[in-house]
Amino acid sequence: MEPISSDRGYWATDDRLAAEEKAVEFVNAFRRLGVDFDDIEITDPCGTCSRLDHRINVGTISVEEAGEYTRKINRTMDLFDSYRKQIEEADAIAQMLTRTPNPLGSYRKQLEKTVETVQKLSRLVGLLDSSYEQTSDTDQPSD
Repeated sequence: MEPISSDRGYWATDDRLAAEEKAVEFVNAFRRLGVDFDDIEITDPCGTCSRLDHRINVGTISVEEAGEYTRKINRTMDLFDSYRKQIEEADAIAQMLTRTPNPLGSYRKQLEKTVETVQKLSRLVGLLDSSYEQTSDTDQPSD
C-alpha cells in the first residue's frame, strides 16, 4: 500500500473542495468591506436529514458587530453610488460632445465640466483607497 500524500485530496471530496473555494471567496469579499466573521465554518451534508449540500455558517454576531458591519458596508456602498453617479455624468458629457453639430461654441463649458468631473473622480478614488486602508488597519471586529 502506498502512503497517502499531505494534500487534502485523500480527506476532502470534490464537493467539499468546491465549498471551501466558495467560502474563501465569500470571506474575502466581506474582508474587502472590512467585515470579518470570526465563527465562520463549513458544515458537511447532513447524513440523517434531507440537506444534501455543504453549508457556510457565518456563526453568531453581536448586535454591536451587526451595527459595525452595517456601517462599513453602507459607507462603501455610498462611495460606490457616488462614483457611479459621477461616471454617468461624465458619460452624458461625452455623449453631448460627440452629438453637438458645432462643438466649438460650447466646447469650453463642456470641457470645464469634464475636467471638474475627472477631478471629482480622482478625489473619490483617493477616498476609496484611504477608506479601505483605514478599514483594514483599524476596524477589527470586537470580541
